[in-house]
Amino acid sequence: NVAKRGAKSVAFAPLFPIRRYIREKKIPNDGRAVWCGFWEVGEEGSAANDWRGGGDAYGTEISSFDVIDRMVAMLCDRKLFPAVRRIVIAGFSAGGQIAARYAAVGKCPARNGIAVEYAVIAPAFYLKLDEDEPWHYGLKGIPRYAAGMGNKEVLANLSARRVWFGCGTKDDERTNGKNRLSARQGISRYDRHLK
Repeated sequence: NVAKRGAKSVAFAPLFPIRRYIREKKIPNDGRAVWCGFWEVGEEGSAANDWRGGGDAYGTEISSFDVIDRMVAMLCDRKLFPAVRRIVIAGFSAGGQIAARYAAVGKCPARNGIAVEYAVIAPAFYLKLDEDEPWHYGLKGIPRYAAGMGNKEVLANLSARRVWFGCGTKDDERTNGKNRLSARQGISRYDRHLK
């Protein structure tokens, strides 16, 4: 339908429903994939089912990154979208985290002739190429989706992909001290962005 209207750009925003929201809103179990939210993960993080880092939905092997792969593949389908030339995977805050980590480990099945770019805006913290830091902050406990990837593979992806990082200069609210791992990266989002 979008292609028929001749739209110049279209935004797709996947929704990764989280268990806490489903419970609070008393949404019946209808078989949808459900992930955990960042407050359910804890400070050390768990790659297993956190949507921000490519974790699997509960009880499945459906990663949030598998969902993005499917979206990219759909957008690259010439029958559906013959005029697509550029895809930008963008996110702000938690969305910035998913965009950054997908840039690092995502399979991104784009066909030739389509540029894929990544816009990472104001993530709460950054992925470092450190195999001793837990996933979200480093590469320890990388999710099933990216199993077997280490510094070399992640660095190769990031070197080959166009990734933009941005953060507002006034995004300087101090880290509340509860999360020591993000605090080690800097005292505020903007401080972490500059490092």
